[in-house]
Amino acid sequence: MWMLRYSRYGRGRSVPVFEYRAFDTENRLIRGSVSADTPRQARDILRERQLAIESIQQKASPQSRRGTFDLGMFSPRYRHQVTSFFRELSTLLAVGMALVDSLDILLSQLRGGFRSLILAIREAIVSGASLSSAFGSFPRVFDSFCVSMTEVGENSGNLDQSLSQLATFREQRDQMKDRVISSLLYPAIVACITVGVTIFLMTVVVPTLLENLQEMERPLPLPTKILKSISDFLLAYGGWLSLMIVISGLLLFAWLQTAIGKNQMAGWMLKVPVLGKLIQKQNCGRIALFVGTLTQSGLDPLRSFEIASRAIANPLYRRALHDTSESVSRGRDFASAFAPHESLFPPTVVQLFTLGQNSGQLDTMLLRLASDLDRETATLAGRIATLVEPCLIVGLGIIVGFVLLATMLPILEAGNVT
Repeated sequence: MWMLRYSRYGRGRSVPVFEYRAFDTENRLIRGSVSADTPRQARDILRERQLAIESIQQKASPQSRRGTFDLGMFSPRYRHQVTSFFRELSTLLAVGMALVDSLDILLSQLRGGFRSLILAIREAIVSGASLSSAFGSFPRVFDSFCVSMTEVGENSGNLDQSLSQLATFREQRDQMKDRVISSLLYPAIVACITVGVTIFLMTVVVPTLLENLQEMERPLPLPTKILKSISDFLLAYGGWLSLMIVISGLLLFAWLQTAIGKNQMAGWMLKVPVLGKLIQKQNCGRIALFVGTLTQSGLDPLRSFEIASRAIANPLYRRALHDTSESVSRGRDFASAFAPHESLFPPTVVQLFTLGQNSGQLDTMLLRLASDLDRETATLAGRIATLVEPCLIVGLGIIVGFVLLATMLPILEAGNVT
């Protein structure tokens, strides 16, 4: 199991966490947690805060004695929890609550592994770390974009606004992703059903039917011979074929983990008709959303490009952003900086970047561009699904029809002879 080592400063020895119940100077009951090496040290810390301790006990943390976190909690299903956390934290800070108090309120509502993560962040803040550096200790959950947005809010004194923008950004990004996935999910299911039905027919149904037909001791028609050859091949070499497919898949996966593999696959995907256009719109929309949100929060465009280049998954677009950032830093405008990568960025996208730079409204134009590209991506994904679905269904019908034809022809021919 993947594990992540964490301590008060993000690595090294873990510090015990103690949960407590205490009363403040106004006799209000407070629940919380504190990091300390011993129970006595924890009590001393609470007394320094002028708290009257009612109870204190060491928390049974998911950290082992070696101080590890289970990275299973960092799976994609927690992305919505992170977004809700940003939204609720920004709301609490906006009404004037202190950061630690806001985290305590959120901790009382959380459960499971995500609560343990936020608890670790709280203790890092209590120990003197900033919120952005505490986020940076968990890069699998809070990427460079989240850390940078939080840091901007801390430096400008508008942490609540930065977290609100961050939550909005994540919601828009998730909507982009979910729209594409939902559009292509049904064709993927139909494709899996088609493959499953084909294998079942060829390995279970067809052999039984052909065995009965061969008992008639009559010459088999050509479609039946073809069907028999395919069925015999799958029965004789199906195991080896499955093994080869699995090994090929593993080798392909390993190759895609390399820089060369990622770059070549990204280039090939962009050259596929229709699909390449979908990938182009999706990546341009994400870049516009990244850079627009960062620029709106107060970062300069060059810094926004640098952060966006680390957050984009596609290696071709990541390198293009890096090259563009360097070109702009040398005094070139966006139009000439994007010129070497015209195959990745449509003219409309380049023109809007240039107009935004010249008018001083880069953030507004990019956020509008991101919204437009999001709609276009969803529309294009829907069209692809609309085209693929009937093709798959027709393909499944052809396979089943061919099996029926190949099995019925010998029976019909025998009836005609008789």
